[in-house]
Amino acid sequence: MAERIVCEWANGMLDSAAKAYDNFNMVFLFKFKYLKKFENEKISLKSLLFDVHTSPGSSEQVILNSLQNEAEKVLIIFDGLDELNKVFQCAATTLVTNIETEALLEDILRSLIMGKLLSGAYILVTSRPSAAITIADDFHRVVEILGFSEEGVHAYVTKYFSDDVPFSESVFAHLKSNLIVFSLCSIPVSCRLVCQVYDEHQSTHRLQAFPELTTMTALYTRVFCRLVKHHHHNQSSSLTKFEDIMHSIYELVFKVAKMAYEGVLERKLVFSEEDLASYGLQDELTFLSCFLSCSRERVLYSDDEWKCSYIFHHLTVQEYLAAISLLFYTKESIVENVKVFQNDGRMEIVYRFFSGLPFIKPPLLILELKDDITLLRDKVRMLVSELNSFYKSNSKRKREQKELVKTLMHMALESQDSDIAKDALAVFMTEIDLSECVLNAADCTALRFLLQNLETPMTVTLDHCTMDDINVQVVCDQMDKMDTLSLAGCNLSEFGLKYAFSSFGANRSLKSLILSRNRITVQSLLYLAEALAKNSTLVSLHLDGCTFLIGKKTTLAARAWARNNTLTYLNLRACDLRDGDLLWLPDVLRSSSCILEVLKLDRNMFSNLWQLCDALKNNKVLHTLSLRTCTLSDDALQALADLLTSNEMLKVLNLAWNSFTTNGMKAFANSLKINKSLQVLDLAACELGDNEIQLLAEGLRENECIQHLTLFRNPMTKVGLQNIAFALKMNKCLLTLLIDSYSGQTEYDLRVLTNAIVQDHSLKELVLRYARPRDKSSGVELSDLEEILKGFRENDLEPFVRVMETDGKINPVKEIPNFSALTDLDERKLYIISITIKQ
Repeated sequence: MAERIVCEWANGMLDSAAKAYDNFNMVFLFKFKYLKKFENEKISLKSLLFDVHTSPGSSEQVILNSLQNEAEKVLIIFDGLDELNKVFQCAATTLVTNIETEALLEDILRSLIMGKLLSGAYILVTSRPSAAITIADDFHRVVEILGFSEEGVHAYVTKYFSDDVPFSESVFAHLKSNLIVFSLCSIPVSCRLVCQVYDEHQSTHRLQAFPELTTMTALYTRVFCRLVKHHHHNQSSSLTKFEDIMHSIYELVFKVAKMAYEGVLERKLVFSEEDLASYGLQDELTFLSCFLSCSRERVLYSDDEWKCSYIFHHLTVQEYLAAISLLFYTKESIVENVKVFQNDGRMEIVYRFFSGLPFIKPPLLILELKDDITLLRDKVRMLVSELNSFYKSNSKRKREQKELVKTLMHMALESQDSDIAKDALAVFMTEIDLSECVLNAADCTALRFLLQNLETPMTVTLDHCTMDDINVQVVCDQMDKMDTLSLAGCNLSEFGLKYAFSSFGANRSLKSLILSRNRITVQSLLYLAEALAKNSTLVSLHLDGCTFLIGKKTTLAARAWARNNTLTYLNLRACDLRDGDLLWLPDVLRSSSCILEVLKLDRNMFSNLWQLCDALKNNKVLHTLSLRTCTLSDDALQALADLLTSNEMLKVLNLAWNSFTTNGMKAFANSLKINKSLQVLDLAACELGDNEIQLLAEGLRENECIQHLTLFRNPMTKVGLQNIAFALKMNKCLLTLLIDSYSGQTEYDLRVLTNAIVQDHSLKELVLRYARPRDKSSGVELSDLEEILKGFRENDLEPFVRVMETDGKINPVKEIPNFSALTDLDERKLYIISITIKQ
């Protein structure tokens, strides 16, 4: 990718989507595998640009001036951060500000990233995900390349076999029939290797069945064997049987494998002639050409001195050979490597091959020549167990944990062994959580294999993962292995939603489906309704934060949804719904099959609730209705009042953060006198002044069911408190009252209320939202609250006090333990103070 960016920039080939590159006058590309030789030397950025990268000759000063004066037109690309010897971090140590100052390579890179050196220049760093964890937060933008989509794989296969279109279509169809191999093709280098395998098969077995490729290990093993065969064919060897060929190169392979393995451990990708000699490979250059490429490069600061260096054709080839070597290390050495090298991810791909090699069929012959396959499989199980322990010991490092989970999933997939999969599942207690991970098709296929081996359904959380249609299909294929699936914020397409909905339509285990913050079209809603009509297990459905594009065309959806008889919880919070978007819901609520108990409609915009309330009048199951922050007015409150006069089931009603006046509150208060079911009422921040509170208090005097009332953040004064206090004397059912200790209004004295509580003991809990008042007339201070508690104790009420610090609103953040008196608290902070009154 990095080379392509430079090439297209240089040739002016960038398309309109990448037009930003037109702004660059200079682009430099550095590969870390070639910069490693400078890791322990001091070098300046000027030397890197003009001695290592290029030789500008007489133009050096002109280019240098342009670099410093127009840094914003410079792009520097560092390719392969994971190939450095050290784990790179941006924590400031030595920072360089001058382009000619000599420093360690890591200090130069750190200074560029932090904008201290060549300020304004654009810095692009590529890396494998596991090695980028430590620096991801230091960049303005982090992008992960997912590889080919389904269309990309099709385009690549078609182009590769462009001279035989029917065959290319057959290959693509065969790939799609095998999800494991198809997911491998999302990785471009793997897609190329797969095509090479099919191409070779076409030339030698045209009329026979397509080759069977089951895992990445099987693919690279096939490539390995092909390279060895071609080498012996080119050498005109007398050996014809593959078994004889492998016998002849047995020791040679393990020398190369050892060099590959030790290179991975040391993050060494470029090998010198001296390195080859140390492994006894200096005379085996012909055989080495199967796996390594040779290049000649000029010695730094020299015009006529050159040297040869060797690099594996691809890093994954080195990792495959490294896995062969690792298999024959002692168990103790393998455990030690986990402790040292797992944390930075350098062994991630090696571990995948390590897990797959002992299980491939037929076994790779050189493995059988070296050791018992059963013993090698035991080493895989031991490694999985060790990684499980490593996972549990790093519970605070969530990013690293999730990368480790992905490694374990792929190890299980490569082994294709159910026992290995069950061992890998041991890291999870009740939930597989990969939220906020970038999952490609291969990752989802590995997850699918893990789920196939679950014995009891488990929660799977994939929130904010990138999920294209193929990924959704792969995961949802195993929905029978889940009791909860969360795909919140995954930007699912209409087809992806269709597949998710159709999967749970016939599902018999899923109880909760979370699709928050996705886009729901009218067609998606119809798919959902049809699935609900068929499903017999789903209890909870979360669609909060979804964008609904449905309008009025929802009759079919309502008819299908109305047949559902399992769903008890529906969350439609913050969906930007208007009155017209809910036309389907009343028909569902009227259905005799409907058993919906909780309906959350918070943070939408409604002006007319009459149809919804009319549908609920005779509803016998819904007990919780939340309409928090819905811009409700008096008309909506009157519709709710009409509902409360006839409904006998509603127990919880949340109307917080709306705006009501006496016009709506009068009807609502009158309905409270009649209603016999409502137990919890939230009227926080509803702009209720003294007049509205007086009407509410009148309703409370005769109410016989409300046990929990919230009145936080309402602009009442002492008069409003007096009305509540008088209502408490008459009301014998209210157990918990939530109210402010400070209202921002003058003449607000909480003691009016607490004195009434002392005289009437029916209230069991008083919860205060405490903020220090601006003056004595607008609220009570902590010292006043301490006096109030003293009054409770003098009247034998024995108050038990809990204090929670809040986030500045109402939500508790943490409980404050071990305080002897309220006056010990910090007056500058906001608290929720709960006073439980014991008689």
